[in-house]
Amino acid sequence: MIFTGVSHGRSPMVAIRVKGIKPSMVVLHGPQEVDNVGVTLAKLERIPLVLSRISSVQEMIKNLRRLGT
Repeated sequence: MIFTGVSHGRSPMVAIRVKGIKPSMVVLHGPQEVDNVGVTLAKLERIPLVLSRISSVQEMIKNLRRLGT
């Protein structure tokens, strides 16, 4: 599951926990570092948490499409 335009990473992890969904991995695009609460929730839920530092959403989409070919 990919979240773009994220500022701290807390809200996506709270939403995942509240909704009870269990993605294989969560990718956060936007923050320079992830909030400790977000990291703690990812650990509690046993969900790998990835911080993407790719320059733009378009670049990330382009790279993801390359994986499928």
